[in-house]
Amino acid sequence: MQDKHAWLVPKLRFPEFRDTGEWENKLLGALSHVVAGQSPKGTNINSLGDGAPFFQGKTDFGDIFLRKPTKWTTQVTKLAKPGDILLSVRAPVGALNITSVKICIGRGLASLQPKCNKWFLYYSLLAQQSNIVGSGGSVYDSINREQIEKLRIIVPPANQEQKKIADCLGSLDDIIEATNQKLEALQKHKKGLMQQLFPQSGETVPRLRFPEFQDVSKWEELKLGKLLNIHYGKDHKFLEEGEIPVLGTGGVMRHVNKALSKGPAILIGRKGTINKPIFIRVPFWAVDTLFYCIPNKTIEPSFLFCIIQQINWLKYNEATGVPSLNVNVIHNTTVKTTFNLNEQKRIADCLGSLDDIIESTGQKLEALRQHKKGLLQQLFPPLRNQ
Repeated sequence: MQDKHAWLVPKLRFPEFRDTGEWENKLLGALSHVVAGQSPKGTNINSLGDGAPFFQGKTDFGDIFLRKPTKWTTQVTKLAKPGDILLSVRAPVGALNITSVKICIGRGLASLQPKCNKWFLYYSLLAQQSNIVGSGGSVYDSINREQIEKLRIIVPPANQEQKKIADCLGSLDDIIEATNQKLEALQKHKKGLMQQLFPQSGETVPRLRFPEFQDVSKWEELKLGKLLNIHYGKDHKFLEEGEIPVLGTGGVMRHVNKALSKGPAILIGRKGTINKPIFIRVPFWAVDTLFYCIPNKTIEPSFLFCIIQQINWLKYNEATGVPSLNVNVIHNTTVKTTFNLNEQKRIADCLGSLDDIIESTGQKLEALRQHKKGLLQQLFPPLRNQ
């Protein structure tokens, strides 16, 4: 017969604590002091740095710690202290962050001042995040102080076990943060390198040019439509399953038995995500919210992708709601290019190698985040309010 209290023990437990008994089901109000936020008057809020930093919701949350403040208040209503856990109490309910400085919190936040191991409580709440819902049973509702205090938290009897769990997850978060910083540095390096490898406004040659092309003619300015042909993506629902990838703005959606184009091509969003072009070399099908651009013979496809990546398509947005582009905007966008195919390929190969490193770093970051998610599910018993 299964022990009715078996759920009070996590699936994964450190060996030294396996004989220390069941975890205890406690109220969050017993483990922390809850401070409900209160917004100051709008006339006392500023963006000049006067007064205390002011945060009013999830908008300024980082991965773990708050981002830098963008608003301050000279009327301090409710304070959160350094080290407090911040909980979003309005849509979406349950988002978590930690403040490292004293701040004023608005009505969209509550501050939890831990009476136990701070990091254990933070990770425990993170593990149960999907169960933290508002008064209507949805993350899009609101939650008040009394409801927060009645949330259940499962706690190991030994403080040492709390610390061991917190330290384990904290070490993983350190690796995640280091990997994320590496990814951001690589992306920043690529952006800077592209600015050096392509002529900027008022320039006719790049600031950084490979030695073998120093004496090659200047780059030319022309309309993008002179370098490619633009086609419209199509609906794919009627196609049978196969091996040809169907591409949307978020990547591969499914695989079908027919190709819309043999490639290579650059795909640009028509609606929605218009600022994240996609490059593909193999046969593909593009959905109807995408343009697919076929380079002509005067330009290396991967080099054209580098050119298109530099364009801020959002500034050409013609819609007041969902961002959108039309074919004439793409045709008439002015760009600069070298017509030396060897130089084109050299630049594309350089940036492509960097893209490979960026992609592998991004994949590693996602794998680490998924590993953390799995650990949270294993290291904490599932929440049951009973």
